[in-house]
Amino acid sequence: MESNPKPELVVVIWEDTAALEETWSDEEEARELEPGIMHSVGWILAKTPKYLTITSSVEFDGELVGDVNCIPLGCIREIKQVRPHEEST
Repeated sequence: MESNPKPELVVVIWEDTAALEETWSDEEEARELEPGIMHSVGWILAKTPKYLTITSSVEFDGELVGDVNCIPLGCIREIKQVRPHEEST
């Protein structure tokens, strides 16, 4: 019996901020700047009324996680559950 159930695996489609890296930028270029649409795949670690936290690397038999993203719910466009491939017996 597992001590920790495996978290849900999802694809999260969300809007990310955009920025210009130059110290000084053309005003027209700045006005045309738009947020990016990101696709992140990971296991849900936490879901609150304000944010969703996912990790793309997890040690299921331990407590280690890596590549963690905490995404404000207001930025999320869609959450799709990933179904594991069923192995043939």
